[in-house]
Amino acid sequence: MQLLIAEDHAPMGEALASCLRAAGHHPTWVAHGDAALAALRAQPFDLLVLDHGLPGAGSAAVLAFARRQSARRPVLLISALDDAELRLAQHGLRVDAFLVKPFGLGEFEQRIAGLADPATLPARERLSFGQLRFEIAAGDISLSGQPLHLPPDEHALLRILLQQHGRPLGAEELTQRLAAAGRGAASVDGCVARLRDRLGAHALGIARLRGLGFCLTAL
Repeated sequence: MQLLIAEDHAPMGEALASCLRAAGHHPTWVAHGDAALAALRAQPFDLLVLDHGLPGAGSAAVLAFARRQSARRPVLLISALDDAELRLAQHGLRVDAFLVKPFGLGEFEQRIAGLADPATLPARERLSFGQLRFEIAAGDISLSGQPLHLPPDEHALLRILLQQHGRPLGAEELTQRLAAAGRGAASVDGCVARLRDRLGAHALGIARLRGLGFCLTAL
């Protein structure tokens, strides 16, 4: 596929482009809203990866132009703001998928694959983040292809975070979900600390975003 990545943070833009090239796609990366508009005018891209905080012509202007060009072109919005999708929706603009930064490249690849062919979306059968895999039916978690054996409280915590698809979850809601999973006696902070130690050796972590909550992250 021919993909346009509109992302002003150079390390992020380069990483996403490299990930897509490795998957056999043909990405074009631009770092400015005006450059994104020019690229869209010059080439009929199959898919748009759009950062919410573009300089110059903002994300709303780029998205509106892309929709006028082709209502069927999939758009993946990426942002550090949990309500970025809602902000665009208030302007009558829609996106097809949304990822909250930080997110793993594995999750990014899955979203791209799902937008290219919705039949490939794995959400019904498994959840994943980077090299983490959770088989929903069996309840098994693996990391880098090897079974990950966890105490029940950490297993429940990791499953909940995987279900968030990279979006942060507040401590209060996380406590409630652990309680609903029968782990109400567990200390969220202690459980997070123990699970973070296990994942750290595999370049994965659990971030706590001020005012937003906990989420899985790539280190």
